[in-house]
Amino acid sequence: MLYYCSMFRILLVYFLLQTTVLASAQNIDSLLTLTKEADTAAVRAYNELFKHFYEKDPKQALEYTLRALELAQQLSYAKGEASSYNNIGLFYKSQGLLDKAVSYYLKSLNLNRQINNPLGIAYTLSNIGTVYSLKNDYNNALRYFMDAYHLLDSIGNEKAMIGLLNNLGNTYLAKGEDYRAVGFYKRAMRLHNKYPDSHFDPYANIGQAYLLHGEPQRAKNYYEKSLQYNQQNNNTNGIAYAYHNLAAVARALNNLAQALTYEQKALEKAQEVLNKTLLRDIHQSLAGIYEKQGNTDLAYQHLKLYISFRDLLEQEANLMELAQRESTQLLMEKDKQLAIMAKEHELNRLKSDSTSIVVIISVMGAMIVLAVVITYLILKRQQNQV
Repeated sequence: MLYYCSMFRILLVYFLLQTTVLASAQNIDSLLTLTKEADTAAVRAYNELFKHFYEKDPKQALEYTLRALELAQQLSYAKGEASSYNNIGLFYKSQGLLDKAVSYYLKSLNLNRQINNPLGIAYTLSNIGTVYSLKNDYNNALRYFMDAYHLLDSIGNEKAMIGLLNNLGNTYLAKGEDYRAVGFYKRAMRLHNKYPDSHFDPYANIGQAYLLHGEPQRAKNYYEKSLQYNQQNNNTNGIAYAYHNLAAVARALNNLAQALTYEQKALEKAQEVLNKTLLRDIHQSLAGIYEKQGNTDLAYQHLKLYISFRDLLEQEANLMELAQRESTQLLMEKDKQLAIMAKEHELNRLKSDSTSIVVIISVMGAMIVLAVVITYLILKRQQNQV
């Protein structure tokens, strides 16, 4: 039981308010077409391309959002600039450079507040909360998540609130306050029932919280709902996780035969989508089940498969880390350039504001002079008539 609890603690996932979209070649081509013009649509397209390339090609993703930032500053397009700062913050966060991430999130937050963009403000507050969660500073994380939640509540954006309620639940779960976590997860579930197209499984987290709290039977009820939900949505990956979670419950209840059945079903589904992380965990679980059943041959076979997937994932992680490190170095070198660009943008804005003030004063002065002349002429005419 303790093994599963520690594993579930590690697997907490915090949701962004930003909608994640699976990239298709056609969609990417459409976005690239939009970048041919130097306008606000190009800024939005570059920032969207960042999302598409962020996981598979971080260096390319970074280049896109830096182009978006430069163009947004040239166009004085604050909303696009704020989105770029958010993307850069996300990039730094993925590298573990959390303080740098927060510095860019704060830039985004300030811009969104200047232009009164409540959704952008809430999104950025949520991102800052996620950073504090990674720092295990759960009190500050809760503060930022709650601020974002109340802001979304004030503008009536219930669909975006689903992810924030999940984040609040995750934070309380990480703090060990499992029942408080369940409360937020259930509120997310109720909203999800109003917006079923939000592509969010509200049942798995509740099951996880109950399992961590030592209530496997209640956890099973929600994991079964999770399985049904993913089957209805033809989500093979979700089905695989649901079966794997049900196997964890069966093991907690010392029902090894049922655990074996669930893990075999999870294995079949995970192989369909080649979820290597889940396949690693399933083979580890199967090795443990067969060992307890006294079937050492099958236990050894699954242990070897577990080690193979573990080593493969470590190799992939090392390659990704190398690519991200190169991108991070590129970004660190550009940080000074970004600071200069930001200062130039601010100076241009101040000059523009100063010019506007001068124009306004000149117009007001001309109107005053005109009013004086008109008044003088009226008085003189009245004197002549007398």
